[in-house]
Amino acid sequence: MCCSGFLGCEVSKNIEEASEYVNKILCIFPSKLMIYGKKDPLVNEQLDNLGIDYKYFDDFHTASKRRCVA
Repeated sequence: MCCSGFLGCEVSKNIEEASEYVNKILCIFPSKLMIYGKKDPLVNEQLDNLGIDYKYFDDFHTASKRRCVA
């Protein structure tokens, strides 16, 4: 299992940018991947194609804002 995140990162603009992250994950090739921060559709597509089991979690700032609004 591995934990990673996109906190402070911009969403990938193209497949090359998404591949930079996915190539790092492939070095580890975890059975499960936990990702915190914003979702990146291009990265998701590549992870899906590779069959990597992943789940997103809100970062603390986003989670705390959501709790305050409710």
